[in-house]
Amino acid sequence: MARLEQQPRQRMSPKDRLASIKEAAQQQALKEGLQTLTYRSLAARLGVSHSLIVHYISDLAELRAQTYSKLILAELSSIQVSVAPAPTAIGKLTELIGLLSVTGREETASLWLDGWTIGRLDALMAAEVRAAMLAWQDFIEEILNTGVDAGDFDVDAVSGCAWEIIALFDGLNSHMLVAFGAPEEYRFRIAAPIESRLHLQPGTLTGTTNFRGDERP
Repeated sequence: MARLEQQPRQRMSPKDRLASIKEAAQQQALKEGLQTLTYRSLAARLGVSHSLIVHYISDLAELRAQTYSKLILAELSSIQVSVAPAPTAIGKLTELIGLLSVTGREETASLWLDGWTIGRLDALMAAEVRAAMLAWQDFIEEILNTGVDAGDFDVDAVSGCAWEIIALFDGLNSHMLVAFGAPEEYRFRIAAPIESRLHLQPGTLTGTTNFRGDERP
């Protein structure tokens, strides 16, 4: 029987190799956290040598920061696409609250916390976190300005209000990660203070008026 000749392994181009490393870094960050990104962990994930990763990634801090920014801004872009079809600012805000207050976002929620923690001592990460937060600030301000112009929202300081709304979502990220409170109530608990801040009737952003938010979580 003739022996089959083994085909030589095709080498990846430098561009493709770097792309594969960055993709692996994103997958690992979502599943295990940004802190776990090391040369050895990436080498093990890709089944390559430690030295190969070092050759392509000279600065792990830069890779962590880039990975954070890529994933966080990808979620923002996805949310913007989902919110865009809503014809009114109230509709956009309702959709936004619904998207951010459901379980299943734990991986991305954990990235925010990883970024803040690492950014405490890492200036590069801190800069990327601030840039992501500013992108969210601009997004929320745009929705609020649309609502103010249409007469839907009564708010005197749009920028400050957007900051407060983002802080609510940041807090929800933390609660979601440890299942604090009842997940089915997250949407109502987030909507209630926003409705109050914008001088909207209770239930406007959830489509209901029968939720009681006075119970202990």
